[in-house]
Amino acid sequence: MTIQISTRADGDVDVTTINTPNGNATVANRKGGRFAKEKADLHAGFAALADETAPMAERLQPAALFEAMRPAIDKTVAPPYRAMMSAVQAGKRADTERFAVLNSVRSDDPFAAEDRALFRTLNAGQRAAWLVGADRAQLAAILSAGRSRWSDIPDELWNVATERHATLAHLERTGALANFARQPTPDDPAPVGPDQEAAESATLAALQQARSEMAEIGQAEETLRRTIAAVAVAASLTVSDAHKLLIGVAA
Repeated sequence: MTIQISTRADGDVDVTTINTPNGNATVANRKGGRFAKEKADLHAGFAALADETAPMAERLQPAALFEAMRPAIDKTVAPPYRAMMSAVQAGKRADTERFAVLNSVRSDDPFAAEDRALFRTLNAGQRAAWLVGADRAQLAAILSAGRSRWSDIPDELWNVATERHATLAHLERTGALANFARQPTPDDPAPVGPDQEAAESATLAALQQARSEMAEIGQAEETLRRTIAAVAVAASLTVSDAHKLLIGVAA
């Protein structure tokens, strides 16, 4: 058995399979998403590697073939790997900055102490209603005290309050509320002012989409890890040396 590399599309998943005398490896990626181009380019890089490997596998013995695989990998797989690594790094930096702002809680309202004092007097049902109807400053007064100060608030309700605060804070910072005018209805044929409910709903959907995109960072990092493992198998290298080959660092 020599080195066999195959690439295929399995529905909406691109799959690369590597079989060698020393072991096997698979890299699978769902098409599309945040890193669609980088994933497609990486799959194409493995396809190019497969094309280069086939004729070498026919004429070279295993030891020489493994040695020949290293420059071939550097030519075909390493460039898209580095591009994907850079894209993931840029995405992580952007997400860190974005969510640091969204998740920050500032309580500079002069009535924050009064809001906390009132909140302490409420029963469980009243607290739930208060948090759902509170404005940004009122929510900040509670959240800024920290989770440990309100250990009797159920996690589900605390998460609702945190999510709503992020929504309201985003609307406040961006001024996006002005983009949501109230629409005429039979009961209110000539409305004026912003549609708070529509603005919050749209902003919450955008925040949830942003968190979904953030989850793709972890999936992309797993692809990078699987690529390193695949290269280690294909070139008979340690994981550390395979990583160095992919990022262009001399072993």
